[in-house]
Amino acid sequence: GGGGQGGADLNSGDYKINALDNGLGVLLLLMERDSVTVTEVAAHLDLARSTSHRILSTFEQRGFVSLAASRHGYTVGPALADIWGPRNLDPEARLCIRPILKLAAQRTNVTVHSVVLLGSQVLLIDAVESEQSDRRSFRAGMVRPAHASAAGKLLLSRLAEGQLLAFFPQEELMRLNPRTIGTRTELFEELRVIREVDYAFSIRESEDNFDAVAVIASGSNWRDRVAIMAVVPIERSGEAELMRIARELSTAAKEPEGVTRNATSL
Repeated sequence: GGGGQGGADLNSGDYKINALDNGLGVLLLLMERDSVTVTEVAAHLDLARSTSHRILSTFEQRGFVSLAASRHGYTVGPALADIWGPRNLDPEARLCIRPILKLAAQRTNVTVHSVVLLGSQVLLIDAVESEQSDRRSFRAGMVRPAHASAAGKLLLSRLAEGQLLAFFPQEELMRLNPRTIGTRTELFEELRVIREVDYAFSIRESEDNFDAVAVIASGSNWRDRVAIMAVVPIERSGEAELMRIARELSTAAKEPEGVTRNATSL
């Protein structure tokens, strides 16, 4: 039955639906970038701007991309984030971050976690305890609301406003305790501050007995980013101590030679 004369042979290697292929090209581009513009898509795929705009508009209708709040460019939408998720969940990727965790735990004397963003939540993918760490703290494998976590707020701060609005469509946010951020407006205001300082605190916003501080450990786009988060018992906490720990986390994340030197010693 059926194909017309001159139709492509499915087994020839030449069969391609151009519109679908172009759409997949846009998705692959978004795997590597936080956002894309119509002009960037057109240049990267050698398409007319009108074609690029139609592809992006179609993806926006399906929730695969979100229009940036500035209305200049598109970011990954919730549907696409659900399908892809972060790259750093496989064992090999965890091993790459573990030396940083070990060095950070050694320098801070608290438990340090590696954390990735899963939409509006965070996943603690690994942890290293220091000799003085409190075993009541969070466990690897736990999922927490991103807005109630230092690492979550830091990772959210790197997203475009369109992505944030897609992940937090309601003004009211779930509270884990009275200190948890309770509104989207309040969250977005704190994210603006975090973008300026490049670290984040959580002051008993998730657990009553712990504060936390986080910095970015690695990653250049939304799928690659990993935060490291130190969890500090409140009896050892305080603004000066949290700032000290933030500096130690940043140092550990930026010192590959030190990490290599210390990775096998802990």
